[in-house]
Amino acid sequence: MTQKNQLSKLKDDFLTKKKIFKNYYFYKCEICGSKVNETLQSYGRIGSNYKYGILPISICTKCGFVFLNPRLPNKFYKKYYKKDYRDEKNN
Repeated sequence: MTQKNQLSKLKDDFLTKKKIFKNYYFYKCEICGSKVNETLQSYGRIGSNYKYGILPISICTKCGFVFLNPRLPNKFYKKYYKKDYRDEKNN
C-alpha cells in the first residue's frame, strides 16, 4: 500500500469510525472559551518517523488558537506525565 493510500485510509477511518473517540472529549478553546472550531487536520505523525495515525487538530475560529480536539480527559495526561513520561532523577 502506498503512503498516499495509507493516508487516505486513515482519513476515511477518522471520518467514518467515530467510535475510535469513545473515551475522548471535545473541548472549547482554552484561550477565548469559544466552542466554535474547525478541523485543521485529521491525521499526522504520531510517533517515530513514518508512523502516521489519527491526530485531530482543531483551530478556534474566533482567536486562531490551534489545539488537539477531541482528546483524552486531563486526568489521563496528569497521570501519564507524573508516572510514565520521565523519571525525576533522570531529568
